[in-house]
Amino acid sequence: MPAPSRFGSSRAPALVLQQVVLPNVGGATVHALVIGAGLAGLATARGLLAAGHEVTVLEQAPALRTRGGAVTVWPFGNAVLSVLGVHPETAGQPIAEVDLRTPTGRTVLHCDLAGITHEAGAPAVVIPRRALLRQLASGIPIEYNASFAGLSHTPQGVTATTTDGTRHTADLLIGADGVHSRVRAHLVDATPARPTGMATWQGLVPAPFTLGTRSTMMLDRTRECGYMSAGDGQLAFFFDVPWTPGETVPAHPLAELRRHYEGFAAPIPDLFDALTDADLELFPHTRHHVARAWGRGPCTLVGDAAHGMPPVMAHGLNQGLEDVAVLMTELATVTGRTDPSRALRTYERTRRRRAVLAGTLASNAIHLTGPTALGHSLPMLNLTSLAPANTGSTVLGALLRSLSHRRHDELSALAVARPPAALHVVRASAT
Repeated sequence: MPAPSRFGSSRAPALVLQQVVLPNVGGATVHALVIGAGLAGLATARGLLAAGHEVTVLEQAPALRTRGGAVTVWPFGNAVLSVLGVHPETAGQPIAEVDLRTPTGRTVLHCDLAGITHEAGAPAVVIPRRALLRQLASGIPIEYNASFAGLSHTPQGVTATTTDGTRHTADLLIGADGVHSRVRAHLVDATPARPTGMATWQGLVPAPFTLGTRSTMMLDRTRECGYMSAGDGQLAFFFDVPWTPGETVPAHPLAELRRHYEGFAAPIPDLFDALTDADLELFPHTRHHVARAWGRGPCTLVGDAAHGMPPVMAHGLNQGLEDVAVLMTELATVTGRTDPSRALRTYERTRRRRAVLAGTLASNAIHLTGPTALGHSLPMLNLTSLAPANTGSTVLGALLRSLSHRRHDELSALAVARPPAALHVVRASAT
């Protein structure tokens, strides 16, 4: 069996040097392992590096997994990214307005994001997932083909073992390996995330019509879709459909979507005309039970590993960024060689309520029956249009505030005038 390594395996991969230029958010130096190089894992790694810690990311895939369409980073999430030296507006589309429309094209709710953008100090941005992933990965030490197999607690911290037998020792381990998390299964609960009965067809294509800075959703009792610019002439879209676990994926999904969304006003027919079956990716909705504790000892979870939820309104991504902000501010209380366990449990308790709320909102936003479906009926949507003009902005702003700890200012205030932990490396395949 290979000997344990201190951040990194005994293998000697081809590497390229890349200076990491990050703000520094203080705290004692710890050696951290992050399991998973998705959005939440890489944001966590950047936060740890910014705090002056030593970090290695283990990823089971041979390279960054860049599939998927676009994601929406809401203002408070973008404020966290800004502290970490990531600026999605440079590669995506800042969003100034969100409109809710009926299938006839009538706008029943208009949300102006100017107020919440000013409050957060950062705009909402729609960005291709692959572009955000690459921004987050820049300069991060990632070990690919490193599939997590298990962990054990030691007097010095924790040891993680990969499927090839390599052992990695650390002071701190953070599971960020997604909704099917192996780390979660070891630490908390091996129960799979449960299906919600819905799925999303989504994608990213050259925009067939002008989009501007508005994100648009169209819906009725049984159907919901949306479209928006993702920057650089690209259009991001989604179509939600009922979905039964084990259901056969249709060979020609575009034809199925045309039938399901028949009668929707422009520009939906134009969008369908611009799509092919190859442009559509299916994502069945699932949700985790959010445990009271997300880890044990010097181990915890972030992102979908802790609180997997449907992709509705990008709550999952933005809750992952909230995880990073709270985790970093709690770890800043760790001094010297203090056991980080207490800080991790405080992080978990702090985050749980908002993570549960976000998961509930994401799971209940789409229903074919019951009160939610009634609220999406045409009569109720038309009643919504009679509300005062600023109702949409007020409601969306209140929602985003309720889901955020708004710790980006606290994170910025922790900045200290010293460089990050070290000169870090990233594999050539990550760039």
